[in-house]
Amino acid sequence: MSIVSVRSVRHLGAAMALTGLASALNAQSASRPTASDSAVFRRAAQMVNAGQALAARAVIDSVITAAKDGSPMLIDGLYWRAAFSDSPEQARRDYLRITVEFAQSPRAEWALLRLAQTEIARGGRVAAKRYLERLLLDHPEGATRTHAQFLIGRILLEEGAVARGCASLAEARQRAPASEIELVNQITYAQRACGSTVMAADSVRLDSLRADSVRADSVRLAMQRSTAAGTWTVQLAAYQVLGDAERLRAKMTARGYEVRVTADRPYRVRIGRFATRAEAVAIVAKLQAVQITAIVTEAEKP
Repeated sequence: MSIVSVRSVRHLGAAMALTGLASALNAQSASRPTASDSAVFRRAAQMVNAGQALAARAVIDSVITAAKDGSPMLIDGLYWRAAFSDSPEQARRDYLRITVEFAQSPRAEWALLRLAQTEIARGGRVAAKRYLERLLLDHPEGATRTHAQFLIGRILLEEGAVARGCASLAEARQRAPASEIELVNQITYAQRACGSTVMAADSVRLDSLRADSVRADSVRLAMQRSTAAGTWTVQLAAYQVLGDAERLRAKMTARGYEVRVTADRPYRVRIGRFATRAEAVAIVAKLQAVQITAIVTEAEKP
């Protein structure tokens, strides 16, 4: 594994909270993004490799400071600062910012995967599952899908949800390229726990959609107290391109949520207006239950 991969997961720690998941993280190296797309990030990787991690992070910080808001250079800077960070919390903030503010970026699915890995390392099974399920929803054909299916399958088995876990592992095994021998071996080993369990994937997906519909209803009920003059709101993402914001609104509307897009750039995708911050926080919690990441912020003027 290259130094880029090692540094990107070093802050996960040696003690894995979920039994048997330590080896699962190694499977991520086969199709990880590299720093070769920009000379400055390639140089930062070389500095890390030479034991100059502090200086490498300073270089990346300077790139982030100089980059235009919403530019690919800013997004890449946030990603690599997180990857080379020695602070799990700093890395988490950068990855989370990518997933919230730049959800359509190619880095977004990788940021979700890294967030899930971080949660796995500290025993945050519920949060890890949330990030992985959002990854699968938002990036159905993404480069990380197979790895996400594998990790979530292992988590479900740890939770005792054998049928769903085995269904996820089966899909991961079907999608895994034969060239990724280590990943195939990991999935095959994990499937030993499945025995003769049989679960139709369509049935699992139907149960998930039904649960999502029920939770969407709970968000709508909670939003009945939302007012036009509310001080607080719930933000799903922010985009520089209006079309990206509209696509997310359409996706969320199809799932049963009442969503709006703000008038000015960056175009913010938001839900509700609330008189108190606590009401907005309650909505965020309900959204997290269906693997939707959101933040509480001050509402724009009506």
